[in-house]
Parts: sequence; C-alpha cells; structure tokens
Amino acid sequence: MSQQLPYSCGAMEPLLSGYLDEELTQQESQQVRIHLASCLSCQKQLADLTAIQGALRSELPQITDKERVMAIVNDKPSLWMQRFGWLLLVLTILPLSAYGVYVFWLDTGVPVWVKWVVSGFWLGLIVLFLSVARQRFIAAKTDRYKRVQL
Repeated sequence: MSQQLPYSCGAMEPLLSGYLDEELTQQESQQVRIHLASCLSCQKQLADLTAIQGALRSELPQITDKERVMAIVNDKPSLWMQRFGWLLLVLTILPLSAYGVYVFWLDTGVPVWVKWVVSGFWLGLIVLFLSVARQRFIAAKTDRYKRVQL
C-alpha cells in the first residue's frame, strides 16, 4: 500500500477486539473505522476475529428452557434441605464453640492476657460479621433487583 495511513496497524491491532465487542469509546471506534476503510490487513484480521467469535458463540450450550432451569433452582425439596442443613450446622457449631470457649477459659496453662486478646479477636470478628449480615438483610428488603431473572 503506497497510501499513508493515519494510524499504524500496530496501534490498531489491540483495538480490533474491543471494536468487535463494542467496548471502545466513540473516538476510538471512529479511529478504527477510518483505519479499516483503507487497510486490507486489518480488515482481514477483523474478519478472522468475527469468525472466531461466531464459532465460539455457536459452540456454547444454549439454555432454551428457562422455566425448567428456574424450576430446578427453586425446587421445594432442595430449598427445604438447604434450610435444614444450615439449621443443623448452626445447632452443632454453637454448642461446640461454647464448649471450646469454656475449656479455653478454664485452661490454667494459658495466661489471662492471652485469653482476653484471643477472645477480643473472635468477638470482634463475630460483631463485624453480624453487622455486615444486618446491613445485607436491611438492603435485601429494598433491593430493586431481587426479582430480576437472568
């Protein structure tokens, strides 16, 4: 090509993928379009990228039955089993944790200041967790995307 291009191919090549995916700014897209109008090499590269993108999209499994997928996700037995599992987990962790704290505080081999530091650390983590859980619970009440189904 004897014609001088306003932008080099080296500068345009990294932008071609973004151009194809429509991720570029308006100015960048315009620069790519101007360059593509006069550069056969970049036109071929864009055509190759378009072919690859089409092949990848055709190979991905398509979920066509949205109702079936949502029925599996919202299945009553699985929701019941999930809630039962969480309840069982909490009911076993609480007594074990209480017993661990009891044994830790009765252990005479551990200095008292270490007991206070370790207890303060765990209490701080628990308070932080509860505060975040509380914030999420409050935010969930007014979450405008709660009913959005993808």
